[in-house]
Amino acid sequence: MFTNMKLGTKIAAGFGILIVIILGLGSLAVVQMKSVVGDSVMLAEEYAPEAQLSSQLERRSYRTMYSMRGYGYTFEKKFLEDGKEAIAQVKETLAKAEELSTKASHLVKLKDSLTEVKKEVTDYDRLMTETVQKVTELEKTAETMTAAAKQYMDNANALLKDQNETMAAEIQAGASPEKLAERLTKINLVNDVIDYGNAARIANLQSRARRDNNIMKEGIASVFPIIESKGQELDAITRQAANKQQLRDIMAAAHNYKSAMQEYHDVTADLDRIAAARAETGNKVLEVSRNLMTTAAEQTTTIAGDSAISLGNASTVVLVGVLVALVVGILLAVFITRSITIPIRRISDGLSQGAEQVSAASGQVSSS
Repeated sequence: MFTNMKLGTKIAAGFGILIVIILGLGSLAVVQMKSVVGDSVMLAEEYAPEAQLSSQLERRSYRTMYSMRGYGYTFEKKFLEDGKEAIAQVKETLAKAEELSTKASHLVKLKDSLTEVKKEVTDYDRLMTETVQKVTELEKTAETMTAAAKQYMDNANALLKDQNETMAAEIQAGASPEKLAERLTKINLVNDVIDYGNAARIANLQSRARRDNNIMKEGIASVFPIIESKGQELDAITRQAANKQQLRDIMAAAHNYKSAMQEYHDVTADLDRIAAARAETGNKVLEVSRNLMTTAAEQTTTIAGDSAISLGNASTVVLVGVLVALVVGILLAVFITRSITIPIRRISDGLSQGAEQVSAASGQVSSS
């Protein structure tokens, strides 16, 4: 086919073949590069923001849990304010994640996880409110306990002082041994009432200091029945109306103190239950955020690997294209060169033969 072509046509055909080869291989390289561009856009607009938001959600959730745990232990308002600020930031992160999920078609796991996370955050917010309510109850109950303990001790000490003064007067007046013995019994019973009242207060303070609700529970169960028993014994041998009123005030204060301790114990148990529920809910949010980070990291690694392969393929295509074009170019150059030189050589050979024939003919003419 090339043999019958004119020289210009052959050259044009050769360059056309080279152009076709270059365009074909270049198209393959462009396809590979477009794949890399698509993956890069996916990384930049979907998986990288997902990883960032997941990490932010984990950090802010940790801060919320830390602050609320501090508030649950110390009842300090600064922890509560920090916790409120942190959970507001958690909600802000979730809003951004929801916005991302609506425009990112590949973040299927993010879309599926958001419903669960939002529910857990709502539950945690509710538990925070319950915590504040219980802490407020606890603070009021503590004030009630303090007032009841003061009333108890004031009345008991007043009764003890009165009994001591009466006994001193009876001794000075030369009262009978039986009467003095009874007075001593009253004094001992009042001292017992004071001692067991102090035991109740110690159990109360130890329970609060050690964050051990069982100490208060044991104190309520063991101390107040003895105080009631001592009060009954004392009431049986008390005759003065003023002393009986003091004793009634003591026992009323003991009842109020016991009720306040029981309420404090119950509210503390509620707080412990709420704290456990907060921890469980918070841990679920942390687990989801970690899973999202892991998924984003895995997808990033996969896309990066695919992009590296695509870039490698594109480089290979370009390199092969250059080599093929070079080989084809050399072959075409040789072919075209031969197409030019062979006819020229034939012409040259023909001219040489013609010259020889002319020279031979001239020689014959000269000899004749």
